[in-house]
Amino acid sequence: MAVNRQMPGEAPVYHKTVYRLMCINGISSQKPRYQKPKFKHTTPEKTAENKLKRDFNASKPNEKWCTDITEVVVPGLLKAYLCTVFDLYDRYPVVYAIGKHNDTDLVQSAYDQAVKTYPNAQPLFHSDRGFQFTRAPFQNQLEKQGMTQSMSRVGCCMIMDR
Repeated sequence: MAVNRQMPGEAPVYHKTVYRLMCINGISSQKPRYQKPKFKHTTPEKTAENKLKRDFNASKPNEKWCTDITEVVVPGLLKAYLCTVFDLYDRYPVVYAIGKHNDTDLVQSAYDQAVKTYPNAQPLFHSDRGFQFTRAPFQNQLEKQGMTQSMSRVGCCMIMDR
């Protein structure tokens, strides 16, 4: 098509002629392989510094809380997501929330329960850098409650932090 556009007064060159000349000269074209779309990484709205620094011991209740979301799969049933907030003093869950989706509503319901259960608590609130915890409205709620936020890298809330 490009050759025919460049030479308007000449006889047209057909695609089979181009294909034959390419074969004679050892030229071939390749169709690009289909590549599955990769997971889209989003940049977090706000991140916090890691103030916990793997010190998982607390000297008093409501000093340090850790939270994360776990996918629960039971054969024959739908997937569920569990958001748990742990107090590092006694390693006991402060609150938990269960939902059908891993979204901000799940984290918000767990946070609301924690504030309702312990209205005067002002712990260090540690999480990973999941999108649910890096939202500006969530961080503003923590500041309003007087909690200090701490974050480790994505997907590694308590296991490993580099």
